[in-house]
Amino acid sequence: MSARSEQIVLSQDYQPEDLDQLSKQMMATFECIRTHESNRVLSGLDSAAPTTPSTQATSQFTSSGLDSDISNQVTAGQVVEVVSDNGGDTMDVTIYGTDTSDEAQSETLTLTGLVAAVGTKLWNSIHGAIIASAPTGTVTLQNSPGGTAILTLTSGALTKGLDAEAKTIAIDTIKVTADAATTKLITYIGTDESDAALIETVQLDGTNEVETTNEFKTLTHVAVGELEAARTATHVTSTGACAWRVNTAEGAVVVDGVYGSIAVAADYAVHATTAINGLAVGTSVVAAIVAKNVAGTISVDAVIGTPATTGSQVPPTDAVIQAELGADVSWVRLTDATLNRTADTTLTQSQDNTVRPILGVNVPYALGDL
Repeated sequence: MSARSEQIVLSQDYQPEDLDQLSKQMMATFECIRTHESNRVLSGLDSAAPTTPSTQATSQFTSSGLDSDISNQVTAGQVVEVVSDNGGDTMDVTIYGTDTSDEAQSETLTLTGLVAAVGTKLWNSIHGAIIASAPTGTVTLQNSPGGTAILTLTSGALTKGLDAEAKTIAIDTIKVTADAATTKLITYIGTDESDAALIETVQLDGTNEVETTNEFKTLTHVAVGELEAARTATHVTSTGACAWRVNTAEGAVVVDGVYGSIAVAADYAVHATTAINGLAVGTSVVAAIVAKNVAGTISVDAVIGTPATTGSQVPPTDAVIQAELGADVSWVRLTDATLNRTADTTLTQSQDNTVRPILGVNVPYALGDL
């Protein structure tokens, strides 16, 4: 092809307006680089698994159904009474279950020996009961007046329908699933953030997760006297501290034009306070570890994402990181650390250093994006 022919082809393929657009895109690219080049990792700061393994206190426990503890369910909309076959029994009996709207309620009745102590509350279901001290005789909770026995308490069985769970919770809701199909009610018994008594009833939805409305600080019992003996309820909540760590090598960054030399951090604490809500067996969570510039001081911080089923967990977005750090804080991403709960007391974790941005741009840019 002659030189003249090549000129004709070029003029056909590249019109002036095309070259003008290309020039504008290139200028925009260089402006992007110029604007963001002050946010970059200069050297080091590679992350690896911690020297001390990450830990989290048990956040999962189970309760087997105790419907066999309930001889007969209460007649819906009726009051109940307690009576002993020994005249010397005068201790308190506390009953748990639901009212006529299927909301949680409790009632404490004081035994008067052979004479029935009659309650005032109307019941739809009884989930369990506890007696304050060992009785001499057999104490019966029954429909009133003098109706069918619901359950009995003795010196060898101070509770019926109750799974004892002495747990301190990180002021959190409780999530529960059953191991198979069931729509029975269970009642949680404990205290709230201000240490006041708190009870709440939830209706199970088989293997689908349901959650309490209230946040518990402590949990003393789960009333499962209506749940079938063949069923197991699995409860998930934050019951203790989480120590999530990562090792960080020595390195240097520039964030918003400020140079920062960051020392090696053995077992850097990604999270070391209350437990991570919702990190049940088979779930994972990702934390973005970043270098940030606050008033000219460079430091390392971590922003934790939302727990999800292992394999579907996602890192916190740039918008989430910015909101967590503050609107005026500049930062650069160093690594994404992933924490997986593989068993009730077993955690595994990994780090991904490939998420570091090119030229300090936290969101990858393509030429066509500009």
